[in-house]
Amino acid sequence: MASLSLFDPIDAPDPPAPGATVAPDREAPGYGFFDAMAAAARVKLGAPPEWEWYAAKLLPGDDTLLEGGIPNRRQDGTPRKQGKERWAGVKGTQVVVTLAEIAAACDVYERETGRCSDCAGAGERIKSISVHTGRTWRPCTRCGATGRAPTVEG
Repeated sequence: MASLSLFDPIDAPDPPAPGATVAPDREAPGYGFFDAMAAAARVKLGAPPEWEWYAAKLLPGDDTLLEGGIPNRRQDGTPRKQGKERWAGVKGTQVVVTLAEIAAACDVYERETGRCSDCAGAGERIKSISVHTGRTWRPCTRCGATGRAPTVEG
């Protein structure tokens, strides 16, 4: 059984084989800058995977002040609202995260999953979003549209 980390969702597929081209999965959840920022904050705080940030403030330089906590899940209300985050009564925790720490979190994600941190292994990035045409895609320039992490040897 493979070990789980803060960066790898439980239902994620296995990493691509070395040299393989990954077919785009446009419905799969991606991994991006905000996910890396949350992962860096969790590592810095020693927080569990349930910790989420709800407010961010840019500080001078490359620092970001994040405030977050573990949200309550709604048990009341309409079926549409049940199970969603509820921040009432949650004591927020503040942490400062730098761009270097976010880049380190991206490197950890790539080492653990074997996927590119820019496209989350899809090989494509969103180019634009339109009300009329929907999403348009472009090849990921970081991994050369392979989906494999460029920092992983193999």
